[in-house]
Amino acid sequence: MKRNGFTLIELIGVLTLLALIALIALPNVDSVIKKSKKNSLNAVKKTLETSTRSWITDNKDLFINSGDVITITLRDLKEAGLVDFDIKNPVSQACLSNENQISIKWVKDLNNNKYEITVNEDLMDDTIDSDGDGILDDCNAVKKSPKIYLVGTNPVNIPFGGNINLLSENISGTDTDGMDVIAKNMDNEDITRNVTVSYSFTTGTTKVLKNGIMTYTVTANGVTKNLNRTVNIVDEIAPVLSGVKDDVVLDLSVESYTHLTGVTASDNYDGDITNKIVVKSNLKLGEVGSYYATYTVKDTSGNVATKTTNITIKN
Repeated sequence: MKRNGFTLIELIGVLTLLALIALIALPNVDSVIKKSKKNSLNAVKKTLETSTRSWITDNKDLFINSGDVITITLRDLKEAGLVDFDIKNPVSQACLSNENQISIKWVKDLNNNKYEITVNEDLMDDTIDSDGDGILDDCNAVKKSPKIYLVGTNPVNIPFGGNINLLSENISGTDTDGMDVIAKNMDNEDITRNVTVSYSFTTGTTKVLKNGIMTYTVTANGVTKNLNRTVNIVDEIAPVLSGVKDDVVLDLSVESYTHLTGVTASDNYDGDITNKIVVKSNLKLGEVGSYYATYTVKDTSGNVATKTTNITIKN
């Protein structure tokens, strides 16, 4: 007897099979989409790296010593005509921020002369108002502006308790404070002396461990340009253990011994941290022999101090 259509059981079976196929196929489709997006972003980064190498060709004079680091912005590449004004995030199709930064490190030795380019991870962030003028950036245009290049590391680490030199009096790529800039006007004339600095943290001797922003500003022909550097105030100094003896000799008759008697710990940031001292010892009172006691203390920044006492028990 000839049948038309499916029975209910057969229909359920077909639907179940289709569901299983979908479960298998959908993750693969999602994986392909994610891979495609990643490849697109990498292609944009590659374009920026290539454009930056062209920029280096025209600005090699800015690199003086091997190890010098210069930070430029996407705006610099646009103004130099090295990248399209409407360069976009290939995923969202929004314009990239003109103020996103690209770092260039010059490494030179007897057999090598190369430039290491780092495109910041946040370079793919969509722009909203990158120059802070209250106007959304235009993908198709960027006004001619002065140039500011960061010289030295970005971000830069400043030791807690150290002095913050906001702007060196002798500004050049040879300075070692890692916090300098170079500025030029639209005619490529040096105007570094006109740079001013504002900051979001206390200057002079640092008071707290936190991050801050230094904003360099320069104006030429009525046009102002800003560039930011991140400053991390860090504590890299280990605590100090006091009162720990190198050697201790005990009599066999001694029945009690306190390792922490007279021992203290202080830290440049945390202050008195004696209560954080940890002692590890294999001392066995009443038994002749050589033993040890190791004192360890760690501050809130993770810096560690350690000292060891040699303990001898004699008859």
